[in-house]
This record gives sequence, C-alpha cells and structure tokens, in this order.
Amino acid sequence: MDLIFILNGKQEDILKVQNFDKNKIKFIKIDDKHLSKPKFLKSKIKQENYNNVFFSSKDMTLQRFHFFMLFYILFYNSGKGALIDDKGLRLEYSSSKLFLKYFPLLVIEGFISIFVVLYFYIKLPVLKWKLMKNN
Repeated sequence: MDLIFILNGKQEDILKVQNFDKNKIKFIKIDDKHLSKPKFLKSKIKQENYNNVFFSSKDMTLQRFHFFMLFYILFYNSGKGALIDDKGLRLEYSSSKLFLKYFPLLVIEGFISIFVVLYFYIKLPVLKWKLMKNN
C-alpha cells in the first residue's frame, strides 16, 4: 500500500494522471503548515508499512518546501517515494538531488534572507533619521 499526502489538488486527478490503483492508495489531506510538524508526518507514515510515500500538489514546480518533503521521505520511509502533481510531473526521491541540489539552495536562501534582514536593519533607521532631519 502507498500513502499520498495531498497538499492541494484532487484525488481523482492524481489517480488518473499518475496511474495509481485506488485500492492500493491511502490519501491524507494536509496543509503546508503540516510540513513543519515532523512528529505529525512521522506518525502518519509509521501507522502502516507503506511501500511508497508521495507528496502531491496541483503544480509541483510552484510548490515550496521540496527539501523538507524529500527529507521526510528519506528519514521516515527509507527513501521510497516521490513528489507528484496533477499535471503528471513525478520527482522521484534521489539522495544526490536532495543533498546536491535542494540542500545548497536551502543554505543559499538562508544566507540571502539573513543578508536582507541585516541590510534593512541598518538601512531603515538611517532612512528614518534622514526623513526626521528634513522635517
């Protein structure tokens, strides 16, 4: 039996496009916020001995948190699963893709976020001072 976490989209569309057997699939509807709750996802994945775990979306190219979804597949289901969408896209789990593509992107995004916060932490008081000085 396989497990599909549906972030958004419809079960019928996933079954039709991905050619799954309805009798061998368990669907669980979740929100993006559930991706930040590893205990919740672990409990759902460990309830039964699933062959594969899938995370489904309407359009996986627009979906955030690929790294975390692949990370959950690795640690809670031994790397058996994929990210799928209603359009037929299927991103199979791959350790190399997780650690050589998604992890570096996560680190870069973190550094850029820190830079932006620090930049505006310095810039905004200066702008406020200039505006107050002109008035």
